[in-house]
Order: sequence, then C-alpha cells, then structure tokens
Amino acid sequence: MKDLAAILAIVDYKRPRLTRLPSLSFLAFLAGLSEEDLFAAFGRLKELNYIRISGTTDEMEISIDGLLAAIERETASDREPKPAGDQTTNGADSPVDLPF
Repeated sequence: MKDLAAILAIVDYKRPRLTRLPSLSFLAFLAGLSEEDLFAAFGRLKELNYIRISGTTDEMEISIDGLLAAIERETASDREPKPAGDQTTNGADSPVDLPF
C-alpha cells in the first residue's frame, strides 16, 4: 500500500506547466507517509524500473515512464479487436449503446 500511495502522490503532483519540482517532504505529505517510508517506497519502485528520480530531496524530477510502459505491456491483450458481433453488455447480457 505504501508503494501505491507513493505512485498516487507522484501522479497527484504532476501538472502541466509546473512552477517548481516537488520535495520529498511534500510528496510524503501527499502520500500520508513519513519521509523514510516514502523514500523506501521510491527505492522499491526504482528496483522495478517503474520510476526514475533525479535532483535533490528539495527538488525531485520524477518520471513514471517505466510504470506506464509496464501498464501498456500488461493491458496489450485488452486492446485486441473483439470478434464480429461481440457487443458490450450492461451486465444483464443485453446490448448497450455507448454514448461515444
């Protein structure tokens, strides 16, 4: 759960046109973790190649490209075309027209 909290804190902080990079203490606050627990979570996520971190603890540049690539790999089969006639259902096995 601490690793998930760390990822969510990173994602929550990411904004277009950031005016400053996040600090370890601010990300720990967002995650609801101590700085030590967040630092440990970052270590585990780095070992999995999910994140890359550079900078200092006061200004951290964090990339989640590795996590996004892992998600893409794991969900690739979900994007395969469905057989003709296969329709989305509403749980009651009746066809549903989607609004898009």
